[in-house]
Amino acid sequence: MSDTFNMHELDQNEAFGGTKVLPDSGDYNLMISAAATEINKNANGTNAVMAYTVLDGPFQGYEHKEWLAVINKSAEAQRIARERLKAIQIVTKSQGQEEIGSLVGKTMRARFIKAPHQFIDKTTGQTRNSFNITISNYMDMNNKNARGEPVAVFVPALEVAKAPVNTSSASGGGSNQQSSAQSSTSKQLDDDIPF
Repeated sequence: MSDTFNMHELDQNEAFGGTKVLPDSGDYNLMISAAATEINKNANGTNAVMAYTVLDGPFQGYEHKEWLAVINKSAEAQRIARERLKAIQIVTKSQGQEEIGSLVGKTMRARFIKAPHQFIDKTTGQTRNSFNITISNYMDMNNKNARGEPVAVFVPALEVAKAPVNTSSASGGGSNQQSSAQSSTSKQLDDDIPF
């Protein structure tokens, strides 16, 4: 092993691309940047492959992909996928379109839920910690779901925990305010999904 280093030695290395930062749970303005169908990895069904790009805020440009099993041997998986795609069609005002590609360029809002996730690293075989982003609701740009119902604005639990608590007796006590804010957040997280 040589103790001298020359920058030409880097020609055989890949460049470090940085660590991917995932959005926090919340509601995001999105544009559908890709929409197509493909045969699933087991070659026994078809997935609608959707890609959504965040339009604004600190995660602007982040792309989220979603695979919807529109043809699947599991009737339940197929039903869920088709109901989700129907919700996307409604909130983007794309009813009557025949081709899935017609969704590209349409805008909508979606509720991202970020949750811890473990996976096995294929290189090392070790269990690694990560996060998954899933979509729990699709909305139009006016925050209405596919049924036309207004959806309460998402307030992450972290923000509720940071909220100041008024402890004066004139307001009826601060602990009630905090617990009602927390139950309100729980209800918002449990909003009916439009499918």
